[in-house]
Amino acid sequence: NLTRGVTWFHRDISGLEAEELLKTKGIHGCFLARPSKKVAGDFSLSVR
Repeated sequence: NLTRGVTWFHRDISGLEAEELLKTKGIHGCFLARPSKKVAGDFSLSVR
């Protein structure tokens, strides 16, 4: 599994959780990716 152990991939968080994580722990330019909840097989990218 290519995503195992990478710090920018979060398999089990929502968009709101991603936003909160980046606001509280991230710095400008930080990002995270997660599986899309709307389109199976797609991903969502959140950037601060």
